[in-house]
Amino acid sequence: RSMSLTTTTPSHVPSEAVIAGLPYWHADESYQRQPLPSRDDEGCLYFPDAESFRPNLTPAQVLQAGAFGGTYYRPIVSKTAKQAYGVGVHLEFPPKWFDKLDVSKYVTSEVYDKNVNKYGVKSGNNLDFWEGKGWMKSQDPYGWFLWFCRFYLGRRSEDDERQISRWFKAIGDKGRWRTFLVGQCVKSGKSWDDFTASPATRQTLLHWGYQITESEFDRLAGPIRSGKSVIYLGKVANCDDSGCAQSEENTRRSKRRKR
Repeated sequence: RSMSLTTTTPSHVPSEAVIAGLPYWHADESYQRQPLPSRDDEGCLYFPDAESFRPNLTPAQVLQAGAFGGTYYRPIVSKTAKQAYGVGVHLEFPPKWFDKLDVSKYVTSEVYDKNVNKYGVKSGNNLDFWEGKGWMKSQDPYGWFLWFCRFYLGRRSEDDERQISRWFKAIGDKGRWRTFLVGQCVKSGKSWDDFTASPATRQTLLHWGYQITESEFDRLAGPIRSGKSVIYLGKVANCDDSGCAQSEENTRRSKRRKR
């Protein structure tokens, strides 16, 4: 059931907090704010009005895992919105998202720290890069993840189709980064859950609200092992390759450890 139209600031948001762009609770006659998503049988988020958009991590899970070098909601000067945003932008979101987090280190730091990231590596481009590409919109001046936070909480906007399309091309069922990660695992003979296999790609997936699962790895790995070309890698293995055999053995060992 859709939530009622509202322009009332939620009680948990301090009155002095700086709110960037178009917040998730903003609504008008053009749409109704949607309820929180459920989970489907594969553990992905299910949005009834956007069924192709299937991240498997919530915004809170992304932040709690360690992402963006701890800098995502830092103070910025947005060229797109032509406005400066100070400390406090993250206060738009539910306090429980930040439970037990050192916010100054994991959320609002002005200095990128790769050690904050779950996989211990730097991943992603900076704000100037994205603004230079013309891919930023003033309603979400921090970028895709800000859009995701607000979409998750029910906001709908004219930019949703574009942002979901970006996610699908990068992270979706045939998205380049999901496929690239599996290709790297096959190429190196490592199992799906070996974090030493392409940690930067895993961090990228995390930033887009996704982490690879065993079932998804198996779905993509078979064709790759049989010679299917992988973006940025080309053909990396087939079932006669020692690397393929090693990868399959690593997968079997992983399964045995879980029993």
